[in-house]
Amino acid sequence: DPSFDTSSSTQASSTIRCPEVNRELLGRMADFALQQNFGWPKSPLPDLPHQDVIAALYGLPQISTENTSDDILQLKLVGPGSVPSLYFSRPQSSWSHVDRTVAKPTIQLTIPLAALARCITGTTEISGLIEQGQASIGGCVRSTCSAIVADWVNDVKSNFLKN
Repeated sequence: DPSFDTSSSTQASSTIRCPEVNRELLGRMADFALQQNFGWPKSPLPDLPHQDVIAALYGLPQISTENTSDDILQLKLVGPGSVPSLYFSRPQSSWSHVDRTVAKPTIQLTIPLAALARCITGTTEISGLIEQGQASIGGCVRSTCSAIVADWVNDVKSNFLKN
């Protein structure tokens, strides 16, 4: 058996001793746990933020990938309450939710859910968030992407205000 040097530990904590774990200590610990009902009931978890925005995203009309247009937007939400990537397309004049992942989106928007909520409720503009680096876009020329993303936000905002 190797021998360990505990002199530094002993010097630093010479007045602190390990408790003797015996039947009496285990009984006291068990009694405490039972009296406290093992910490139950636990406080309920807070509601996830901005679920109304998530509902508006899912509330856009759904289409199959066969009916998509050339513009396919991949939305990557980050932060509390976020959901996995969502895909949207604009086969006609308004945006629709694509019912399954698309192999190659033409535009990617990465944005915190809280920031998207501010856009949809009208307290900020998506262009400002992109300029400030709070949201990022990719997949096409920035000015083109910005215009397409702004159009998408306006559609989501309209759907949000209906509900």
